[in-house]
Amino acid sequence: MEAVDAAIKIIQIYEANFPECLSRVFVINAPKVFSIGYPILKPFIHERTRNKIKIFGHDAKQWKAAILAEVNPEELPACYGGTMTDPDGNPNCLTILNMGGEVPKSYHFSGKPDTANKKSLSISSGSKEHLEFKVERSGDILKWNFHSEESDIGFAVYRKQGSELIPVVPHDRVDCQMSAEEGEIDCGETGVYVVEFDNNFSYLRSKKIWYSIKVESGSMIRENGNGFDSL
Repeated sequence: MEAVDAAIKIIQIYEANFPECLSRVFVINAPKVFSIGYPILKPFIHERTRNKIKIFGHDAKQWKAAILAEVNPEELPACYGGTMTDPDGNPNCLTILNMGGEVPKSYHFSGKPDTANKKSLSISSGSKEHLEFKVERSGDILKWNFHSEESDIGFAVYRKQGSELIPVVPHDRVDCQMSAEEGEIDCGETGVYVVEFDNNFSYLRSKKIWYSIKVESGSMIRENGNGFDSL
């Protein structure tokens, strides 16, 4: 399901920032599993974009005809049904199309973020967890450092005001499985601050996070950089 989550995010970013730049998408040689994943994606794709996507199985005759109906054969590599080739006759047009390759080992992910001095928290699918921290002096600093074991997690900070939760840090989905998310706020008002980890958007997968959250004295930080944990 990570691939589905990634595809949804890519599509949403594309539609939000590059509207109407997409002319047509041809998905060819789609595996059977695609018939399971695509219906999950469709509700997150604008109808205008959905109408530009054409999906084909392994019938090359069918998808080549569909592509040629919209692309000039002289501008389409021969491997996709056109007449374009490399100077040496290669139908894959490798001198024009970058097909990627093996990722150098220097770019391989070396490990997960450090869990030392962090607590773990499991958040069920479709739910959220609240952690409360008491700020006794105006100007104290609420600091956080967290990461997830896989996929993203919703994060927000609120201040309690009676039975209400007043937003302090707006809710956002954070990709923190590769590197830890760090931040802090200057608590201008005393009271109870609520840190929220939200997994409401995940219908199938629970999330496990590792976190370190503390309240430090603002005056001590300004004077000598030292502080103390509140909770």
